[in-house]
Amino acid sequence: MGLQLLKRTNKTSKLKTVLSPVTCSPPDVILRKKMLLEDINRTRQALETAYSKFQYASDPELVDCYIYEIKSVDHRYKYLLEQLRKLTV
Repeated sequence: MGLQLLKRTNKTSKLKTVLSPVTCSPPDVILRKKMLLEDINRTRQALETAYSKFQYASDPELVDCYIYEIKSVDHRYKYLLEQLRKLTV
């Protein structure tokens, strides 16, 4: 029970570190950058996948669907890049 609570607390503190203001100690900044970079890479892959699906879509409804997906993922990608920029300034 105590070990599980400790694990949950560690996960919670890591999440708080990522969501906390930029005033972090150097190890926290490194962890936050690493997590942001991983999320940016996943988002970039999702964007490439959405563009690929859009390219091969022939049904007008699917074309619309992929356009919205591309816009959504693109907004997330730009947001993550901005967060990384703020962290490195």
